[in-house]
Amino acid sequence: MAKDSPPQDSPRPIRRLLTRLIKAPAVLAILWPALLLCVGYWAWHQWGAEHLARRYFGVREEQITVSEPPESIRSKVADLVTDVYEDTAMDQLSLLDAGASSKIASAFAIHPWVRQVISVRKLPGGAVDVRLAYRRPAAMIYSAGENGFFAVDGDAVLLPDKHFSPSDTERYCHIFVPQFKPSRNQLIPGQAFGDPRIRAAAKLADYLNIAKSVSDAGDVQVRAIQVVGDPRQNPEPQLEVLQGTRQQLAAHYRGDSNALQRVFWGSAPGSEMPGEVAASIKLQRLIAGVAPGANLSMATQPH
Repeated sequence: MAKDSPPQDSPRPIRRLLTRLIKAPAVLAILWPALLLCVGYWAWHQWGAEHLARRYFGVREEQITVSEPPESIRSKVADLVTDVYEDTAMDQLSLLDAGASSKIASAFAIHPWVRQVISVRKLPGGAVDVRLAYRRPAAMIYSAGENGFFAVDGDAVLLPDKHFSPSDTERYCHIFVPQFKPSRNQLIPGQAFGDPRIRAAAKLADYLNIAKSVSDAGDVQVRAIQVVGDPRQNPEPQLEVLQGTRQQLAAHYRGDSNALQRVFWGSAPGSEMPGEVAASIKLQRLIAGVAPGANLSMATQPH
């Protein structure tokens, strides 16, 4: 008796599927390509498009340009683009994203040296142009508790202390606030001080800095601004300016309370109380020269 021949190996699954498709009715021959097309379309949008967008249309650090900063802070913001790019994981962002411009703007807006993001433009070739308004250092707040200084702008926003040298501390106006003893680990660069006394003093320091740059107020040697008076008696913090040389300021820190000339300024610029003269008039009087202890806020000056 002849032996049965051994069974042939069964076709592989894919070969079997193709065989069935060939023998399938015509309707399946139409549905199958359509199904493949749908699956391919879904897979492209799920993985392929994202990969292509990141590979060829991702935001690259070297293609980001920002507004030229003022000369006075140029060295302090030299790494601004790198800091923002790395801290906000911008390398994961695609320029094909409809919200890419707003996301880039938000990333720069939280940097301590950025006061305002004016615009973000996506340019040909993957370039990104970011127009910024920068913060200007206005003063150094002296803290007896920490025995140190905190740099702020005219809005009393804390600036990164790592960007300021001892010479910077000497160059900017100092602010003295009674019982101001913050803890450094509670202060975050880019956030404003909530103390209205600090805001008032920083506003005055910024006003005097601007005046020096556009007028002959540069001859007025205001070394410090001090908050005075009882805040319960005045709705606005009251300020006095301390004039003198750097040597006299150093003597003040050594304990000589009479080393600097004190002149009462009054309320911060723009926050004058009824009957108080404007900041521009106070500045004119300060430039003209006044006696120690004079009150610049009075409508008339004693002769």
